[in-house]
Amino acid sequence: MTEIARKGFIDAPASMRLPSPLRTGRRMPSLKYPRWALTLLATAQLIIALDATIIFVALHDMGRALQINAQQLQWVVSAYTVAFGGSLLLGGRAADLLGRRRFYRLGMLLFALASLLGALAPNATLLIVARAVQGIGAALLFPATLALINTLYAEGPVRNRALAIWSMASAAGLALGTLLGGVLTQAFGWPAVLAVIVPLATACAVAAGAWLPADGPRVRGRSFDLAGCLTVTAGGSLLVTTLVQGPEWGWTAPATLICLLLSAVLLTVFVQIEKRSRDPLMQFALLRLPGLRAALGLTFAFMSSYGVQYYFLALYFQDGYGWSPLQAGMAFLLPTLVCTFGIRIAERMLQRRSPRQVLAWGFAAGATGIAAVALAMPQGASYWPLLPGIVVLSVGQGMSWTAMWIVAGQGVPGPQQGVASGMAATAQQIGGALGLAVLVMVANAARGTQAASSPDALQGMINAQYGAAAFAALGVVIALGLRPARTLEAFAACNDDHDVWASFGWVHATDDDLLQARFWLPADEDAAFDDDGEVPEAAQALGLSTYLEPATFADVLDVQKRQRPLSSLHDYAEALAYYAEYDAFLQVDGVDEALGEAGAAEQAAACAAGVGPGIFAAFGLTLEGCADEQIKVAAQRVARLLDIPVGEALARCRALPLVLGEMLDRRRAQAIKDDFAGIGIQLQVRGYKPFPWMDVPVLH
Repeated sequence: MTEIARKGFIDAPASMRLPSPLRTGRRMPSLKYPRWALTLLATAQLIIALDATIIFVALHDMGRALQINAQQLQWVVSAYTVAFGGSLLLGGRAADLLGRRRFYRLGMLLFALASLLGALAPNATLLIVARAVQGIGAALLFPATLALINTLYAEGPVRNRALAIWSMASAAGLALGTLLGGVLTQAFGWPAVLAVIVPLATACAVAAGAWLPADGPRVRGRSFDLAGCLTVTAGGSLLVTTLVQGPEWGWTAPATLICLLLSAVLLTVFVQIEKRSRDPLMQFALLRLPGLRAALGLTFAFMSSYGVQYYFLALYFQDGYGWSPLQAGMAFLLPTLVCTFGIRIAERMLQRRSPRQVLAWGFAAGATGIAAVALAMPQGASYWPLLPGIVVLSVGQGMSWTAMWIVAGQGVPGPQQGVASGMAATAQQIGGALGLAVLVMVANAARGTQAASSPDALQGMINAQYGAAAFAALGVVIALGLRPARTLEAFAACNDDHDVWASFGWVHATDDDLLQARFWLPADEDAAFDDDGEVPEAAQALGLSTYLEPATFADVLDVQKRQRPLSSLHDYAEALAYYAEYDAFLQVDGVDEALGEAGAAEQAAACAAGVGPGIFAAFGLTLEGCADEQIKVAAQRVARLLDIPVGEALARCRALPLVLGEMLDRRRAQAIKDDFAGIGIQLQVRGYKPFPWMDVPVLH
């Protein structure tokens, strides 16, 4: 029995484990057209971002052509935000359960249909409905797009680069929206800002059938959680409506208070439904992932600082400078280019620095740039005094956007990527709505009833910019609070520099049998630990997570000294992964007591099925509710591997999980031996010292 078994854990085979946020190796689906697939995913984000800002400079012409009053005109903008923010969790869940490619295409087709409807709208009501349908399309499209990136591209440099390209498209969409909106409005009239989306979205929906990988079989045994979907969508929509309309209605107006109260009641009911659901829409255990928790705050801070700039600067250019829509749109061309440059900077930095550092620098640049814009505003009707601040904040915007989505996806299991993306994007939309509402209130407090070009209005605009800088500073604080994730996935992703780690006496080994998981193990005890038996501070600063305690590494060193068999690396790699899952499992409320009450048969059955305890923490499942279904799946696999009847395999799975592990180990012994021989040779070629028990040829 291995050391891990003596501690009370069962050494279940890796092939039997379900994915969890604490497992490193998820096989990435093969891509037949990787570049075209990424182009489609980036184009989706371009459309979503473009549609959020392209409408701004066309509002004046819309109001005049359709005779829309100021309140209805506000809803032309708000309908998109409300529908988008309120439906994101629903979109994420639907994409996870029913297929991401399927919902990518559905979201694109909704965009095309709604854009055509809006372009042909003869009145305000139909235009507002079209904008709301566009928001629903965005809510279906965004989680599917981000989840596809996080599952098609392996965590680390490959995914970071894909996210950087996706981020460039998003930044370009936000900035180009005002530019393109001005050009189209002046050349063809306001319907063109909606009609331009129709051919682009339709082409993407058609191309996705060929360039994106097909969805796998639909997930069985999981419900759609209709009650949770309805309550969170209604509650989220009412909350965003309150934040958007609060300044217009008045924060103490009956309509505002009623919407706020109803949203609070619905969201409270949603939380209670999720706690009791066997298959909840929102996996609250995901909030235990530090990256996702931080991402919620970061996306909120991003939209409440960077996101409101397009609104305020577009107004400032037209009201303060008297510019035409085309001139105001052209003013955003340079920020677009600079933001793209900021994304490239982030991509380079992420090869050597952690997302924490990139985010801190990005939000710091944003706060500095926004404050510089505020200081330059009183200097007359000229674009040039604003330029330095706009350049700095645009660089920060590009850096922050890429890194915050990397943080949001770290350690999240593949089946939950859509929901996690929806959670982060919901926080983003709430940040945009709340940030804009607060800053508009700040601006109006100074302006009062004065004209838009009055000195008081200018002071209100300056005060709003300082408020946006404060939101960016909040992003710096959140970024600095990030710590290395205590998961193998985040641990492996930041350990690519072989030379640096070799200098601290650590070696890198890969075992394909562990689904391509990567582990760093000490090659030399004296070099790997300091005098107190701790990992050197310099090594920790380079990204060595404290998740692996020195005692665990000491066990590995002890194994080396005892000359364990060839499967030792496999056994202990399994043990480390299982230890991480077990540790996370024990943090869930009530789990310790439930395990104590469960009989040995139930515990053995769950482990025999290959269900690491972390899976319960990830999906909120109970021991009794999950075990039987997974045991049957495991038994079928064992029967095929060992060529025995399913009934016999099922009996063994239920009664003796350790016997199962021993049988599989015998079957895999030769494959493991061959793998280790190859690893040992590779280590020597790279100048590393192979483990003594590897028993591999020594290269001279």
